[in-house]
Amino acid sequence: MSSFKTITVSILGKEYQVNCPIDDSDALKKAVEYLNMKMNETKKNSKAIGIDRIAIMTALNLADDLLKKDIKLSEVTAEKDELSSQLKNQNSIIDSVSDKIENAMESFKEETPLN
Repeated sequence: MSSFKTITVSILGKEYQVNCPIDDSDALKKAVEYLNMKMNETKKNSKAIGIDRIAIMTALNLADDLLKKDIKLSEVTAEKDELSSQLKNQNSIIDSVSDKIENAMESFKEETPLN
């Protein structure tokens, strides 16, 4: 069972106390760093005033990015599945041709007497 610890994080200059499993503290710190960067971008690039509005705008932007990546992942997965299917078909064809060549060679050996 994982034990928890409290970590102090800073987002837009404001400190927050966050509890997290000890094993996840490094991931949490990276997430906070990323969130802080995105919130600063929102603050800089929008007319949003107030931490609540900046947080909502950042959340919407992150959700949009996540959904776009999810769609892209679905497309790439479908393409991978299609290519995998094509590869299996090609392998079946190769196996079939290889079997025919082996059978032909065996037939040729049987028909051709050795001197």
